[in-house]
Amino acid sequence: MTQFGLFCERIGLHLEPFQRRIANAAAGPEREFVALLPRGQGKTTLLAAIALHHLLAVKGAAVYCAASSREQARILYEAAAMFARRLENDHVVVRHLELRWCDDPDEPNVFSRHMRVLAADAPRLHGLTPSLAIIDELHAHPSDEVYLAMRTAMLKRPGSKLLVISTAGQGADSPLGRLRARALAQPSIRRSGALTDARGASLRLLEWSVPEDASIDEMREVKKANPASWITLDALAEQRDAVAEIAFR
Repeated sequence: MTQFGLFCERIGLHLEPFQRRIANAAAGPEREFVALLPRGQGKTTLLAAIALHHLLAVKGAAVYCAASSREQARILYEAAAMFARRLENDHVVVRHLELRWCDDPDEPNVFSRHMRVLAADAPRLHGLTPSLAIIDELHAHPSDEVYLAMRTAMLKRPGSKLLVISTAGQGADSPLGRLRARALAQPSIRRSGALTDARGASLRLLEWSVPEDASIDEMREVKKANPASWITLDALAEQRDAVAEIAFR
């Protein structure tokens, strides 16, 4: 088991195979990593675990997580704070939308590492020097500003990385659509069933989606694009029927 896998066992997060694949790819040599999955796959929870692990493992860690809204930022933060409390590590101090590593637990205002969760507010993101920059649900961001601010910021620190995990967006002319197009232009593209793995020297993409030649009415094909075990065929069929009912009202 990897170091991250052992860490997840400690915080009570059971990693499924697709989550291990994402975590391993996120730890790869590429400076930029993108994972695209349908809703309900536990993306934000996995991001929280990755961010907290980086905080504990990297000296001088500066982790910034940019969510699409204040509500989404709070979900990510609450997951990270819950995991931090399970560790029962006195050096990790929980603050409002921030986790700190304090060398002296009796001095919570003096810290050498931090993880901050921010709502999508591009002006506040300029001037940062992250060791790890994370963008949650890029499909919901109205412009490229947050992505560009985070990507520019992480280039200022050697070895830093940018992770983007999102539900697939609508259309190519969007922040996520443009990033996906760039990823799919990388020199190595492999498709195995519902999973596309695209990689180049500095960018890697993992995308779970229904193959273009498959029917979205075929629930077994749709299930392959929803790798989480808790997403069942019955649940997918129920979701499809509910959407169809709303569409025809």
